[in-house]
Amino acid sequence: MRPAPNPLFGGRGGDVRRLAASVKSARTVAIVGPDGTGKTQLAVEFAHRYGSYFAGGVFWVSFAVPEEVSLQVAACGGAGAMDLRPDFAELALDDQLHLVLRAWQEETPRLLLFDDCEEEEVLREWLPGGGGAHVLLTTRRTTWDAALGVTGVPIGPLGREEG
Repeated sequence: MRPAPNPLFGGRGGDVRRLAASVKSARTVAIVGPDGTGKTQLAVEFAHRYGSYFAGGVFWVSFAVPEEVSLQVAACGGAGAMDLRPDFAELALDDQLHLVLRAWQEETPRLLLFDDCEEEEVLREWLPGGGGAHVLLTTRRTTWDAALGVTGVPIGPLGREEG
């Protein structure tokens, strides 16, 4: 579930625009920075400002606990999300995941936000192999296997005036 916008968000207008340019030109973009720099808040703000450009929707998945990612991905296909089938909730988890992953590879533009994504193996498992989905990660990790095609957008702490 996508977090609500922060009414106090500020000081990162340039980062939001830089991020928009990166997402427009790359399929997988990572907001990179140390803990406490506002990576997640930047992703939330980006989703609220630019989410309407993704006709297939915006989907938020926390990667903080890798063992729970599959449940969150499956939820993307259910009621109030992609509504892939009327009986989606009655399907087995593997069937739900198959439907969601297949939908993510369609040409429909979607924004997938993978928050707190630190492990290459976990990203590799959930990264769509094609289609219209764009993936935005938040991460502390500065380098990724080149085969994953991750474009990094580093951010640092805000200055005292901006924060």
